[in-house]
Parts: sequence; structure tokens; C-alpha cells
Amino acid sequence: MKKELKFFAVLLTTATLLFAGCTGAGNTPSAPDITDISSVDFAKSMIIGWNLGNAFDASGTGDWAYNEGLKMEYNWLPHKQPTSQKLIKTVAATGFNTIRIPVSWHNHMDKETYKIASAWMNRVKEVVDWAIAEDMFVIINIHHDNLTEDEMKNNPGFCVSKTEALQTASKAYIKTVWEQIAEAFKDYDNHLVFELLNEPRCVGTDWEFNETIGRQYNSIITAYEQVALDVIRSSDGNNPTRFVMTPAYAAAPTTPEAYTLPKDTAKDKLLLSVHAYTPYDFALDGDKSDYDTNKSYIETSITSVFNNLSTNYVKKGIGVVMGEASASDKKNTESRIKWANYYFTKAKAAGIPVVLWDNEQSTTDTAKEAGGENHGYFNRVTCKQYYPAIVNAMMKATYDNFEETTTPDEDSGDTDNTGSDSVLFEGNYILDWNGEKKVFEDSYFSNATATSKFVFTTIPLETAPEYVNVKLQAGDWSQDNVFYKGVVTGGSISNDVIELSTSTTSFTYTPTADEWEIIKSKGIVVYGYGIKITKIILQ
Repeated sequence: MKKELKFFAVLLTTATLLFAGCTGAGNTPSAPDITDISSVDFAKSMIIGWNLGNAFDASGTGDWAYNEGLKMEYNWLPHKQPTSQKLIKTVAATGFNTIRIPVSWHNHMDKETYKIASAWMNRVKEVVDWAIAEDMFVIINIHHDNLTEDEMKNNPGFCVSKTEALQTASKAYIKTVWEQIAEAFKDYDNHLVFELLNEPRCVGTDWEFNETIGRQYNSIITAYEQVALDVIRSSDGNNPTRFVMTPAYAAAPTTPEAYTLPKDTAKDKLLLSVHAYTPYDFALDGDKSDYDTNKSYIETSITSVFNNLSTNYVKKGIGVVMGEASASDKKNTESRIKWANYYFTKAKAAGIPVVLWDNEQSTTDTAKEAGGENHGYFNRVTCKQYYPAIVNAMMKATYDNFEETTTPDEDSGDTDNTGSDSVLFEGNYILDWNGEKKVFEDSYFSNATATSKFVFTTIPLETAPEYVNVKLQAGDWSQDNVFYKGVVTGGSISNDVIELSTSTTSFTYTPTADEWEIIKSKGIVVYGYGIKITKIILQ
């Protein structure tokens, strides 16, 4: 049974009250008067956040990247699922009041003019609007546009380098991209936050993530950020007073002596953007995955990060946002619960909101082994949590009053995409034999029985095709494992495909017991021709 979270937070500061009832594009946003709201209070009003990671930030270099278009949104995700409005609503209902939407732009633009594809910009805006409709704060940025020196030869982007020519090219790129973002979002009120860069660093070098060496590049990073900030402040709408996040080298927690924020014409509207997967050998790679064994080391590391940020920034009147943090799934759930409690407790005490990194990777839902990049918290197809107890710990540490209640299906163990009446897919999926497919891994079906069935909701295409069919095949693509021996309602079996009429709006397929055994071990692929699928449910 899933857990339903109810929280009663007495956290309505003057800042949060001012942001009630905002609207996104397409309406007439009214920017609140934030003249007297400090960056520290604004950061506190962001409370706790969640990252839509490995979605709009998916990227690449070379010609292949420019042929992917909107597919890039789910190119890195295990379930190849575009972001749904249901997911955003679920995240908000769980207790997250901030969402960070990392965005890579360089492979969605004209290579010569840097003009961003309108389809990509519009899709980003659509998801931003969904989040703002839930009264969430939203962070958007320039994410994986940070390239190596060699990649800069043939790709748009920027590069952290001491080479003057590369710095000039980088500033031109950053300026042009932020001109377009600022224009597209100028009428959004202060629920929307701009983050100038992600983790600016010397990509492709041996010291890429070495903050000590990287500090010598902070002046270059500040110069890049100054270009972006000047563009934003000189643009129209609400941008002259919008809150803006700025990171140092690799977004590492830093000190004022090591990193200088860009100069701002707006008063107290800059937020230091930091990331801290702390400690590294517990939260990312490394063998210190047991909390109790390494308790002193883990807690000392976390305390050090937040004490540093509190002393050097928050207490000096500079707001800080922990834009990324997580502890990787190493099949150590109890340890991660303890980490979450300690980490988020320290963050709250320091007045710093934490935005949880989520890349949908979990050892319970994929074939991945325990490792450093398993930061999955929500299954983006079912919108269920992989580990509700970990998120619960974060909420309890964050909110003053928190009550956890359970629904009648409690204790089913259904923390991923298993069980009856699971929504496997919801959206718009056109079948036309063009290679598009929906792949559902075996972990979706561990609770399926010999009588479980698939229920498909469909919409006929505007131009009726000559024929309509759906083909179901095992995830290993073996021709020996095409499913057509089960029972179809609303269609008929012809050879190895399910034949449908051009007016079909729904049909079901109940696999045989033998087919279920294959599906539960290899997963299933759905493809075909001549119809649009809007929903797939497992009953």
C-alpha cells in the first residue's frame, strides 16, 4: 500500500504569503512586491525541493544530438517516459514546494545563430506552467552546455578555460541563450528563479571536480555569470528584480574568499547555488554505505558543509539554495533514511532549502547494480515512490508539524510499478512502425498473476490508416517471444499482432500463464501501427 503524506507546516513567512496565487504564461501574471524580501528569507520560503533530473538536461555532442528533438527529454531515463502533469502534481502533493528543472539548450538550437528551437522552448514552458499551477517555486538553468575545449570546435556551448578565444565564444553563447530565456519567461512572477549555470567546471580534465584546483577558474566563472546576469537585468517584465542563483566552480560549497558573486543592479536578489552529495563515499561512489558504521564521519561531513554555508553566507545576509543533494541507492535503505534525517535537519537549521536530485534510477526498478548514480525517488510512469520512508524522513526533518497517515492498501510493498491497477503509461504515443516503442522492464510485473491483463485506451488517428494493429513482444526482442496466444477484448488476433478497427477507443490483452512468466522475467515492448495510445493500465 502506498503511503499518503499529510503535513501541516507553520512556515508561512511574509515571503511565502506574498507569492500566493501566481500565474504562468498565457495569463496575466502579477509580480508580488518583493522589494523588502531578503535573499535569505526568499531561500527559506523555498522550503524543500525536487529535481526533474535526467529529463530536459539530457544532451550530447555531435550530429546525433541534433536529430533527437523532443525525444531528448526521456533519452536518459530508464522508462523512456516524457514528463507528465500527474508527476508534477504528485511531487507537489508529497510536500515538495520547489522544483528544479535542469535544461540543456545547446543541442536544440541552430548551430550558427544559437536560436533555440521553439518546440523545445515551448515544452520547457509547458512543464514550468504545470509546476507553477501547483504553487511551486521553479528553477530553470543552463545545465549540460558546459563542453570540453575540443567539443567547442564543432558544437554550441561554453567552456571553462584560460584560453581567451574560448572565453569570448563562451560569453557570446551564454549571452544569446539567456537573452532568449529571459524573453520567453519575462512575464512570470517570482515563483520562477533563474540559475545562471549548473556546475561550471573544466570538463574533460583530470581536475574537473577538484574544487581546490578549480578555484583558480572562479574569476572566469564570475565573468560568465556577469554576462548572463546583465542580460537578465536589462530585459523586460519581472526580470530586473527576479531572484537569480549563481554557482562557484562545480557548484561546490565555497567561501567568499574563493568565489565572488557577480555584481547585481537589483538589491539582495542573488542566491548562492551549491551542490553537496555529502559525504562523497556514502552519497555517491565509495564503500561507506552503512550509516551506523560510519556515523561520526558522515555526520561530521554534513555538519561541516552547513556550518560553512551558514557562517560565510546565510548569517552575512546571502541566501543559499542546495540545488542538488541525494544519497545513492546502494541497497542500504535504512542507512539512507538516517542520512536523510540528519542532512535535512542540518539544512533547516542553517536556513537552506535542499532540492533533492532524482534521476529515476533505482536498484528496485532497473537492472542497475548498487552504485553512485542511483538517485531514483519517483517512478515517472506510475508516479509512485521507490522508497517512501526516505522521503518521509526528509519531510519530517523539514516541516515543524508532520503527520503520516496510511491508505487501505498499506503494507503491500508496492513501492515501484507493481501490483494491480498500475498505470504503466499516460500521455500520447502514436504507433506508426517508426521505431517508437514503449518498453516496460520486468520489475513492473513482479506482482502480476496468470489472470492479470493490459488495458489500452486509444484515440483513432485523424487520418484513418488502412489498418491498425498492436504488437506485443518480450523485452529481449526475441521473435520466439511475441505475445498473441492470450485473450483479446475489443480486437482480434491475426498472426502475431492484435488487429483493431480504425475507430477503436479501448482494448484489453490478457497474456497466457506462459506469456506472463516471460514478461515477468524479460519485460514487454509495445509497438504497432495506425493508432494513438493514451493510457496503458495493468489490472
